[in-house]
Amino acid sequence: MKTPYLLLPAVLIFSLGALVGCGSSGSVERVDPESTIDLSGDWNDTDSRLVAEEMIQDCLSRPWLGEFGRQANRSPDVIVGTVRNRSTEHISTST
Repeated sequence: MKTPYLLLPAVLIFSLGALVGCGSSGSVERVDPESTIDLSGDWNDTDSRLVAEEMIQDCLSRPWLGEFGRQANRSPDVIVGTVRNRSTEHISTST
């Protein structure tokens, strides 16, 4: 009948660990729903969108656009090809 005496300390230690481990810090931090929070650190759709917006803005702010319009008397035709991922990180090129 020594088994219950050996089981009691193990149950007490487990219970104490469960109570301490499941406690909360008691604080909640609210964030703006429009903010972007990167949880994984990996490339995601938001990163793709931000880079695409920056590239488009950079391309359209260059002097070539105005020069072409003055010389050709029309807007240029811009053809965007397939995007390739040349990095070692997995980045979905379809986004």
